[in-house]
Amino acid sequence: MGAIEGQVVRADTGQPVANAQIFLLDDAGIVVGQALTNRLGQYRFEPVMPARYSLRCQAPGLAIGFRHNVLVPEGSRVPVDFVLTVGGSVVGTVKTKQRQPFSLYILVNAETNWMARVMPDGRFRIDHLPPGRHILMLFRLGEVVSAKEVVVRSGEISEVVFEIP
Repeated sequence: MGAIEGQVVRADTGQPVANAQIFLLDDAGIVVGQALTNRLGQYRFEPVMPARYSLRCQAPGLAIGFRHNVLVPEGSRVPVDFVLTVGGSVVGTVKTKQRQPFSLYILVNAETNWMARVMPDGRFRIDHLPPGRHILMLFRLGEVVSAKEVVVRSGEISEVVFEIP
């Protein structure tokens, strides 16, 4: 058996983040453990079977953090720290000739689980994205209709418009 432990701090202040949720995911992306940070921002998963894992860290008002391919060898304590930034938001509109968008949703980057349903009026919003470049993919009935790149900045809102026939 092994262990995964670490600390979560804010990028802007360096202060620990209490009550952040840490999710331990197996190779299939299934949540196999969950922990909350203490007042010092510390967490621990123990005992952990030797394997390869991903971790997702989230706290209110901050961007979600990910760590992939965390290898836990037999008898090891693996440190995994998170430095969370203030997240950014993406708001957008899907313009279509249809009276209302039908079964549309937005997926951010192929390997994440950030999604938004497009409302009947064509609007969507995704909050707490990490700063950086992201690809937004517009899906209709499970098929990609369009994709756009967007730059997300900490604490800011980026706007995107999709136009489809």
